[in-house]
Amino acid sequence: MRIIRAVVGFVIPPGGSPWLLTVRALTYAIGSGAYLAISTVFFTRHVGLSATEVGLGLSLRAAVGLLAGVPLGRVTDRVGGLRAWLAGSLAQALLFAALPQVSGMTAFLAAMAFLGGAGTLSVVGRARYVGDIVAGDRRVGVSAFLRTLQNVGLAAGTGIAGLALAADTPAAYVAVMYLNAGILAVEVLLLALFGGTAERPPAAGPSRARRPLAIRDLPFLALAFVNGILSLNEPILFVVLPLWMVQRTDAPQVLIAVTLVANMAMTVLLQVRVSRGAEEVIGAARAQRHAGCWLAAACLAFWAAGAGSGPWTVGILLAGLVMLTLGELRASAAGWGQSYGLAPESMRAEYLAVYDLGPKATWIAGPAGVVAVVLLPGGWLAVAALFLAAAALSVPVSRWAMNTPRLTAETPTS
Repeated sequence: MRIIRAVVGFVIPPGGSPWLLTVRALTYAIGSGAYLAISTVFFTRHVGLSATEVGLGLSLRAAVGLLAGVPLGRVTDRVGGLRAWLAGSLAQALLFAALPQVSGMTAFLAAMAFLGGAGTLSVVGRARYVGDIVAGDRRVGVSAFLRTLQNVGLAAGTGIAGLALAADTPAAYVAVMYLNAGILAVEVLLLALFGGTAERPPAAGPSRARRPLAIRDLPFLALAFVNGILSLNEPILFVVLPLWMVQRTDAPQVLIAVTLVANMAMTVLLQVRVSRGAEEVIGAARAQRHAGCWLAAACLAFWAAGAGSGPWTVGILLAGLVMLTLGELRASAAGWGQSYGLAPESMRAEYLAVYDLGPKATWIAGPAGVVAVVLLPGGWLAVAALFLAAAALSVPVSRWAMNTPRLTAETPTS
C-alpha cells in the first residue's frame, strides 16, 4: 500500500490539481529537453550558422523575454491566464514548426526574437493560471511537484536527443524540431478543450489603461533582486562549474555529466520535500535564507577543489554539487511562496513577471560575469559573499514587502 500511495502521489499533483497541469509539465519538458540538447548542432549544421551567430540569437531571445515580461504580464491580467498561455503556446508551436525552413542570420534572429516573446507569454499565462486555480496554501507544493515532473521530462527528452545525435543526420534533427512543435500543438488542444472550466474571469475596467505599477513597487522589486542573486545557481551549474572543472582542477571531464545527472536526480527526489514550509511569505523568506547559505557553502567547496588533486578534488566537487542543488531547491520554493503570496490577485501576472526579472537578467549577465569573477584569485569567495548578502537580506526585505501595501490600479499614486 505504501508503494501504491507513493506512485499515486507522484502522478497526481498535491492538492488535487487538474490533471492538465501534470500532463503538460511532463510532455512540455520532453519536447524542450530534446530541443535544447540538439539546438546548437541543428543551427550550426542544418541552418549553417556559426557558433557566434547562434550565441547572438540565443542572447536576443533571452533579452526579448526580459523586456517583454512586464508588458505581457499586464496583457495577461487583462485577457486571463488561460488565453495568454494558449496564445503563447500556439505561437511557439508555429515557430518551432517553421525553424527547419529558416535560412540565414536575419531569419534566425527574427525567429529567436519571436520565440522570446511567445515563450514569455506562455510562461506568464501559465503562472497566472496556476495562481487562479490552485488554493493559496497549495501553490508551492503544486509548483514543486510540477518542477519534479519537468526534470523527469527533461531527462526523457535528452534521451530522445541522444538518438538524433547518434544518427547525426539533418532528418533526425528536423524530426526533433517537429516533435517539439507537435507537443506544443497538443498542449494548445488540451488547453482549448479542458483548460477553461476552472479559470476565473480576468479583471476588467478602464483602470487597465495605465502605466506599469509592479515595477514601481520598491520592496517587491527588492525581493526580485534578491531572487535574481540566488538564481545565479543555474549559470553556475551549467556554465561556470564545467569551465572551472576543466580549467582549474584535475577532475576527469566525465564528472561534468555526473554533476548534471546528480543535480537532476536530486531535484526529482527532493524538490517536493524541500519545498515544505515555504507556503507563507515569511516561511519562504527563511527558505531563501537557507538557500543563500547553501549556495555560499557550495562556492567554498568549489574554491577548495581547485587547491586539491585526485580523489580529494572529485569528492569536494561532488559535495559542492550537493550543496548547490540544495540551495537551488530551497530558492525555487522560496520564489513560489513569495511571488504568489505577495502578488495581488487583480494584477498577479504583472507582479509575477516583475519577480521573474531577476532570474532572466541572471541568464543574460550571469554566465560571463561569474566566470570572470571566479577565475580571479579568491573569486569563489566573492561569489560566496554575494550569496551570504542575499541570505541576510531575505527576511528583512520580505518583512518590508509584507508591511507595505501593493501598488494596484486602485492605489492612489503620485
